[in-house]
Amino acid sequence: MQKKLIPAAVIAISVALATPPAAAEVDGSVAEKQETSVSTSTNGSESVLRDRKPPNKLRGSQSVRWKACAAEELAPLDCARLRVPRDWSQPNGPQFSLKMYRLKSKSKRSKVIGSLFTNPGGPGLSGVTALGILKESKKLRKNFDLVAWDPRGVPQTDPLLKDCPSAVGAPEFFPAIGPFTWKELVKTLNAAIGPAAAYCNNNSQEWAEYIGTNNVVQDLDAMRSAVGDEKLTYWGYSYGTTIGKVYAQRFPDNVRAVGLDAVTQPNLRVEDYAPDNSEGARKSYRYLESILAPSVMVGYRSLNDFLYDQTVLLDEENVFTRLDLWSLVLGAGRSPTGVPPLVSTICVLVTELGLPGCEGIVVQMNRADIATAVDNAKRTGPSSDILTRLINCVDLRGRPSVSKIADELGDNQTTLPAGQIGGLNGANFGSMCRGLPRPVDPIPAVDNKVTTSTPLLLLSGKYDLATPFKGAKETNKWFRGSRLISVNTSFHGLYPSQVGCIDKPVTKYLLKRELPRKNINCDFPLPE
Repeated sequence: MQKKLIPAAVIAISVALATPPAAAEVDGSVAEKQETSVSTSTNGSESVLRDRKPPNKLRGSQSVRWKACAAEELAPLDCARLRVPRDWSQPNGPQFSLKMYRLKSKSKRSKVIGSLFTNPGGPGLSGVTALGILKESKKLRKNFDLVAWDPRGVPQTDPLLKDCPSAVGAPEFFPAIGPFTWKELVKTLNAAIGPAAAYCNNNSQEWAEYIGTNNVVQDLDAMRSAVGDEKLTYWGYSYGTTIGKVYAQRFPDNVRAVGLDAVTQPNLRVEDYAPDNSEGARKSYRYLESILAPSVMVGYRSLNDFLYDQTVLLDEENVFTRLDLWSLVLGAGRSPTGVPPLVSTICVLVTELGLPGCEGIVVQMNRADIATAVDNAKRTGPSSDILTRLINCVDLRGRPSVSKIADELGDNQTTLPAGQIGGLNGANFGSMCRGLPRPVDPIPAVDNKVTTSTPLLLLSGKYDLATPFKGAKETNKWFRGSRLISVNTSFHGLYPSQVGCIDKPVTKYLLKRELPRKNINCDFPLPE
């Protein structure tokens, strides 16, 4: 049974912020001294052959030339550039220049297994984000060079897509107070998203159609070869699991160890977003109900009722609305770091407004903190980033109409708390491809079981609102020998977690390529 998350007497909020593909070339003005290691086997781990051509090394590829990253905020990382064909079927055509990042192991080179590649998802996020997560594992830091990159179209790649707003829609898409229908909401949201997405796509059309996952996995294999690894070791989060799955389909014999965290659905269509993500968010809300103190949930419901026909003025520039409250719920459903801001906001406002709830709970949070928490929650919630939408829509089939999206939100009543959260999440995800053409390079369907040189390891929360759990179950079915670690949580992206049931089998797999004997179910304990 899950422990109740009972806030401490004082909760202080902290916001942290088909020719051989020979065209892959690596830039780097300062070459790192080359060090050679022999192939060794220690406790079942496998070292790669460095500075030798492995059997599946890309012809014409070069070793990566790393140098210390110039930007102060990237210390102590090394940086490099990888030039890859815009279109891998035309290797001598225009190129993307990808930015690569490395957190080098401090172990002797002979002790380093190889490079552990990682991607944080989005799509559209810089790989640096994932390095900041994985470096928390001391065993990974010791045994691997941690390597990430900015995929094509993502900042620090060149060329960068032009005139693509980072976000669209803004709060204006949602009525601050009063009744509404999901069809009205989806129509307004699509009217904001569609033109911005089309504008971005049209201004960079000669590059935009090449930013999808089919090209990204070929880039990844070029990077694997360029760093001297015979096979790929990889850990991907969220959309990064799509990269891992498509890589495993395309290069099944090049898999040393591929782990997927918060697993996306195989054969996903845009039509699936609205029903799947609305259902996922409803489950996430009910998970929060099970872990939050009962008096906090009383406060949530009373504040939610209050905000139906009123708003709260936070300061001269910020007004708190029901959309802000629901965004905080989505943020808390995605990550444990989102729980304290949600609890604090609820308890501060119900206390100030004289509403029921939060009896005996004291929090420290001012109204400026609330505005910051809302802003952070909206950035980590369903993405309105145009780049994310472009990449997904190059990949995914289906372009549902406004009516189709609204109809498929299921039982998301606008007046019931779980339905409100589900409807908002489903409307955002369901509107993913408005204004964009049908997919020009759809990712391959999974219609036969896939056998890889090492089976995959999957990790997913049962109540994940961004990548619903059905994605992990379907992937487990299609990839032979794979193992699934299921976790009783809604949190999105779980490794490393300081939960032994999760961390021990994942770390063992990445180090030794040893899978659990069977699928595992884990609890995600929360503090009293």
